[in-house]
Amino acid sequence: MRGRFFNLLLANLTAAALSLPFVALLAAAVMPLRVGSMALPIIGVLLGVLPSPATAGLQHMCRRMVQREPTSAGDQWEGLRLHAPSVMVFWVISFTGTAVIAANLAVYGGSHLVVFRLLQMLWFYILLFWLAVHLYVYPLLLRQEQQRPLLVYRNAFIMMARRPLFTAVVAALWLLVLLVSVTAGPILIVGFALSAAIQQIAATRLLTLFNATSP
Repeated sequence: MRGRFFNLLLANLTAAALSLPFVALLAAAVMPLRVGSMALPIIGVLLGVLPSPATAGLQHMCRRMVQREPTSAGDQWEGLRLHAPSVMVFWVISFTGTAVIAANLAVYGGSHLVVFRLLQMLWFYILLFWLAVHLYVYPLLLRQEQQRPLLVYRNAFIMMARRPLFTAVVAALWLLVLLVSVTAGPILIVGFALSAAIQQIAATRLLTLFNATSP
């Protein structure tokens, strides 16, 4: 148990270091929102939500732990080697989608017209939907033989649609853990690991349930 915790700690620190290049891109996406001091927490949460190549090794390690497979420090590098190249495509897609949503929130939030306020609310709900879908994207990436973006996002949407209440509760907990980790500082220590563990546990539970109930 102590060895697993040390491996997760080391993997979390490595993932945090590898995530630094993505901070600037996320900062550019968040900047139009003019959220002031909340910019850093928002960026930190997005680092944990969006499928980044930097966390491929950590996600791989957490998946093995959830499935009670033997793990070692080398699993992180194996995960990076196996999954980081394909995850980059998903990073581009998720980042682009997030930037589009942020831009619309900024545009419609800059007016006091009722119509614009309603549109801003609509885009806010789209943002929540977008974030919730990503609860399952990374776990599916590591499990599916075919890693086509359309197929992965389609399956993530189906999982969310079939268990909306479960997804809403777990996604809220997931985002809260990331937000607390960022604001309290321990994201460099355990934040990414907790985030990945929640994703892998949630996806494993649903996929097991779906397999058990399928004819």
